[in-house]
Amino acid sequence: MTKRFLKAGLIMALGSLAALAALLAYAGPYGLHVLLRRGGTWWLPLSMNSSRISPSMRLALANAPAAVADKLEWRAIGQGFDTAELPVLAEGREVDRIMLARVDPARFRFVVRNSPAGDKDLD
Repeated sequence: MTKRFLKAGLIMALGSLAALAALLAYAGPYGLHVLLRRGGTWWLPLSMNSSRISPSMRLALANAPAAVADKLEWRAIGQGFDTAELPVLAEGREVDRIMLARVDPARFRFVVRNSPAGDKDLD
Protein backbone atom coordinates (compact mmCIF):
# COMPACT_ATOMS: atom_id res chain seq x y z
CA MET A 1 0.00 0.00 0.00
CA THR A 2 2.83 2.43 0.83
CA LYS A 3 4.56 1.60 -2.45
CA ARG A 4 1.35 2.48 -4.33
CA PHE A 5 1.16 5.89 -2.69
CA LEU A 6 4.85 6.46 -3.33
CA LYS A 7 4.42 5.55 -7.02
CA ALA A 8 1.33 7.76 -7.33
CA GLY A 9 3.15 10.66 -5.69
CA LEU A 10 6.17 10.17 -7.93
CA ILE A 11 3.97 10.07 -11.04
CA MET A 12 2.15 13.25 -9.96
CA ALA A 13 5.45 15.02 -9.23
CA LEU A 14 6.88 14.01 -12.60
CA GLY A 15 3.66 15.08 -14.31
CA SER A 16 3.80 18.46 -12.56
CA LEU A 17 7.45 18.93 -13.59
CA ALA A 18 6.58 17.98 -17.18
CA ALA A 19 3.70 20.49 -17.19
CA LEU A 20 5.99 23.19 -15.77
CA ALA A 21 8.65 22.43 -18.39
CA ALA A 22 6.01 22.57 -21.15
CA LEU A 23 4.75 25.92 -19.84
CA LEU A 24 8.29 27.34 -19.73
CA ALA A 25 9.00 26.04 -23.23
CA TYR A 26 5.77 27.52 -24.59
CA ALA A 27 5.52 30.88 -22.80
CA GLY A 28 8.84 31.33 -21.01
CA PRO A 29 9.14 32.97 -17.59
CA TYR A 30 6.26 35.33 -18.42
CA GLY A 31 3.85 32.38 -18.68
CA LEU A 32 4.99 31.08 -15.30
CA HIS A 33 4.57 34.56 -13.81
CA VAL A 34 1.02 34.87 -15.18
CA LEU A 35 0.08 31.46 -13.85
CA LEU A 36 1.53 31.95 -10.36
CA ARG A 37 0.68 35.63 -9.80
CA ARG A 38 -2.61 35.98 -11.66
CA GLY A 39 -3.97 32.47 -11.80
CA GLY A 40 -3.64 32.18 -15.56
CA THR A 41 -5.41 33.91 -18.41
CA TRP A 42 -8.49 32.65 -20.20
CA TRP A 43 -9.58 33.88 -23.61
CA LEU A 44 -13.25 33.65 -24.41
CA PRO A 45 -14.56 33.45 -27.97
CA LEU A 46 -16.70 36.47 -28.82
CA SER A 47 -18.88 37.47 -31.73
CA MET A 48 -19.91 40.92 -32.96
CA ASN A 49 -23.26 40.55 -31.17
CA SER A 50 -21.77 39.61 -27.80
CA SER A 51 -22.93 41.70 -24.83
CA ARG A 52 -19.34 41.67 -23.52
CA ILE A 53 -18.17 43.99 -26.32
CA SER A 54 -18.56 47.73 -25.70
CA PRO A 55 -20.26 49.93 -28.31
CA SER A 56 -16.85 51.48 -29.08
CA MET A 57 -15.35 48.07 -29.85
CA ARG A 58 -18.35 47.13 -32.01
CA LEU A 59 -17.83 50.29 -34.03
CA ALA A 60 -14.09 49.62 -34.39
CA LEU A 61 -14.61 45.99 -35.41
CA ALA A 62 -17.43 46.73 -37.84
CA ASN A 63 -15.64 49.01 -40.29
CA ALA A 64 -12.52 50.39 -38.57
CA PRO A 65 -13.35 54.10 -38.89
CA ALA A 66 -10.67 56.76 -38.83
CA ALA A 67 -10.20 58.17 -35.34
CA VAL A 68 -9.63 61.89 -34.84
CA ALA A 69 -8.73 63.97 -31.82
CA ASP A 70 -11.31 66.35 -30.38
CA LYS A 71 -10.62 69.69 -28.70
CA LEU A 72 -7.76 69.66 -26.16
CA GLU A 73 -7.74 72.11 -23.24
CA TRP A 74 -4.86 72.19 -20.75
CA ARG A 75 -5.75 72.86 -17.11
CA ALA A 76 -3.10 74.17 -14.69
CA ILE A 77 -2.95 72.07 -11.52
CA GLY A 78 0.07 73.88 -10.10
CA GLN A 79 3.09 75.84 -11.30
CA GLY A 80 4.71 73.76 -14.03
CA PHE A 81 2.11 70.97 -13.91
CA ASP A 82 -0.83 70.84 -16.32
CA THR A 83 -3.34 68.13 -17.18
CA ALA A 84 -5.73 67.57 -20.07
CA GLU A 85 -8.20 65.02 -21.36
CA LEU A 86 -8.10 64.30 -25.08
CA PRO A 87 -11.34 62.79 -26.42
CA VAL A 88 -10.93 60.45 -29.39
CA LEU A 89 -13.79 60.54 -31.89
CA ALA A 90 -14.84 58.03 -34.54
CA GLU A 91 -17.79 58.82 -36.76
CA GLY A 92 -18.60 61.78 -34.53
CA ARG A 93 -18.86 59.71 -31.34
CA GLU A 94 -16.39 59.57 -28.48
CA VAL A 95 -14.79 56.13 -28.39
CA ASP A 96 -11.89 56.75 -26.02
CA ARG A 97 -10.32 59.38 -23.80
CA ILE A 98 -6.60 59.90 -23.25
CA MET A 99 -5.41 61.49 -20.00
CA LEU A 100 -2.35 63.70 -20.47
CA ALA A 101 0.06 65.45 -18.13
CA ARG A 102 2.51 68.20 -19.01
CA VAL A 103 5.36 68.72 -16.55
CA ASP A 104 8.06 71.38 -16.48
CA PRO A 105 11.36 69.47 -15.92
CA ALA A 106 12.96 72.61 -14.46
CA ARG A 107 10.47 72.51 -11.57
CA PHE A 108 10.15 68.74 -11.03
CA ARG A 109 12.64 65.92 -10.64
CA PHE A 110 11.74 62.39 -11.68
CA VAL A 111 13.23 59.25 -10.18
CA VAL A 112 12.07 55.85 -11.39
CA ARG A 113 12.77 52.79 -9.24
CA ASN A 114 11.68 49.24 -9.86
CA SER A 115 12.07 47.63 -6.46
CA PRO A 116 10.44 48.37 -3.09
CA ALA A 117 13.82 48.90 -1.48
CA GLY A 118 14.62 51.62 -4.02
CA ASP A 119 18.03 50.13 -4.79
CA LYS A 120 17.47 49.37 -8.50
CA ASP A 121 16.94 51.82 -11.32
CA LEU A 122 15.94 51.27 -14.95
CA ASP A 123 19.51 50.43 -15.99
